[in-house]
Amino acid sequence: MREVSNNLSDNTDNHFLNNNPNNIVLKDSKLPKPPSVYQVYVRSFKDSNGDGIGDFEGVTQKLDYIKSLGVTDIWLTPFYKSSGADGGYDIVDYKSIDPTYGDKEAFEKLVREAKSRGLNIMIDLVFNHVSIQNELFQRALNGDKEAQDCFFFRKGKGINTPPNALRSKFGGSAWQYVKELDMYYLHLFAKEQADLNWDNPKVQDMLQDVVNYWKSLGITHFRLDVINFISKGDVTVEVNSENERSVYTDGPNIHKYLKEFRKRCTQDGVPIYLIGELASPSLENAVKYVDPKNEELDGAFVFHHLKTDYKDGKKFHVKENNIICQKGIINKFLSAVSKVAGNFYLVFDNHDQPRSVSRFGDDKKYRYESATAINAKQILMRNAVSIYQGQEIGMTNVDFSKVPFDDVESKNAIKALISEGYSEDEAREMVSFHSRDNSRTTFQWDNSSNGGFGDYDPKDVKDTQSVIAPKTNPNYLTINLKADQASEKSISRDTSKLIHLKNHSDLFSYGEQEILYSDSNKLTAFKRSYGSEEAIVLVNETSEDLTLKLDLSEYKVLYTNYKESEQMTYGKKPTLKPRQVLVLYKNNE
Repeated sequence: MREVSNNLSDNTDNHFLNNNPNNIVLKDSKLPKPPSVYQVYVRSFKDSNGDGIGDFEGVTQKLDYIKSLGVTDIWLTPFYKSSGADGGYDIVDYKSIDPTYGDKEAFEKLVREAKSRGLNIMIDLVFNHVSIQNELFQRALNGDKEAQDCFFFRKGKGINTPPNALRSKFGGSAWQYVKELDMYYLHLFAKEQADLNWDNPKVQDMLQDVVNYWKSLGITHFRLDVINFISKGDVTVEVNSENERSVYTDGPNIHKYLKEFRKRCTQDGVPIYLIGELASPSLENAVKYVDPKNEELDGAFVFHHLKTDYKDGKKFHVKENNIICQKGIINKFLSAVSKVAGNFYLVFDNHDQPRSVSRFGDDKKYRYESATAINAKQILMRNAVSIYQGQEIGMTNVDFSKVPFDDVESKNAIKALISEGYSEDEAREMVSFHSRDNSRTTFQWDNSSNGGFGDYDPKDVKDTQSVIAPKTNPNYLTINLKADQASEKSISRDTSKLIHLKNHSDLFSYGEQEILYSDSNKLTAFKRSYGSEEAIVLVNETSEDLTLKLDLSEYKVLYTNYKESEQMTYGKKPTLKPRQVLVLYKNNE
């Protein structure tokens, strides 16, 4: 089988010149910039040994390709020994490697080969909860009081009545009864994921030891899962749907714990880079987390802007995206964080989100235009860069309404919808569009069997105890990296150039940002300015022509996803074509 080229373009350089028809030179002071991240969901990225599951060696084989995108970091989703309840985010042993992905030697080879290419490996640490198969939790189940104090074991209010009405993020009660102990334990996610009690210093000691272990293997960049949940208030207080988040979100000691934890983990003099996943934080707290003077997090993922297509705030009740609301949220967060020179990663794709080109674009008639517009919008905002595997080639959602789900959240959501009176077919269709399974299908490398992901027969693949074999989107025959690279309309090539532009331009890295047309539900537009440089980014969010009342006659085209428009001069009433993104530049010197 012929391998896909590892290079997007032999001519790609660090200054964007080969996609710059007007030969614009942008200033780059070489000031330090936040890591630009490429997220790899390991089990679905590349299978090197034909077992139907991605692995370390598969990632190693594709390092040159990842490097060519212009990123600095590769974020690996959890690869530790796991119970398999939540895609690896239910960790049995933080210092182990699930053999399905390889061994310690294979991991160290990946780290070594990445560093030789100037790439950092960033690993994903889940410190809010552990698998109930974890040795510490098993001791708690066996009656060890000290171990129980590392979790949230509480007495119920009566027979079959948990301590309160706190709900799990995956549906149902957040309390699981243990008959042998006549107590409940707290799990904000799946019942197989018991929440850790950070108020107990022994928990912090254990997790500091985890960081020190991976530092000894050369890892200094970490992504911290739902890290703003680690400080709880009174977990047994009476709650309802309105106030329950206050029990565990941005808790009373959260800033203290993060400060102390960073300090403890850098006692050896080796600095670390921490990106935290923040679940529904307040704006005030979100900014505090990444304010450099607070010495907590170096960056954070925030997701408020990805809930603007939830009907009545319910994830699986989908409505048309409210672009005005989405722009307002993005502007609010980016404006606030710019005042403290912190870093937010406001993504449109990751392992927990459906594919953005299907969700926010037109993945049929204007897939290239939609994907490049979304990527340009995300990358060129005052926003640190994080691209999820497949986003750079416009991978799409799968119709899971007739296909078995793997994701625990999706399975639980179907049960909940059926209990509300929906038929099973209706429930499956409702869940399909926003299911996390959409983003977890295999990377589509070429049009060979399994999309070039691995050499195996899907019917022969067996799930391991801890890893579910990923599915492949049937459209890999036409949507794949090889076809994308061969096309004049290459999403991956454009994405690479946009990332290089971001990383090598003070204007797009540090420039002030002003949202334009904030009241338009058809257009996303913003201005970036830095010193004498200025750029306007315009994104047509519709599949129709869009005429604007805006004078662009002084600007030159820096980038557009309509190639015939690159040499155009835009005047006072520019017309954007369907799903067009237009990046315009001028220097006021």
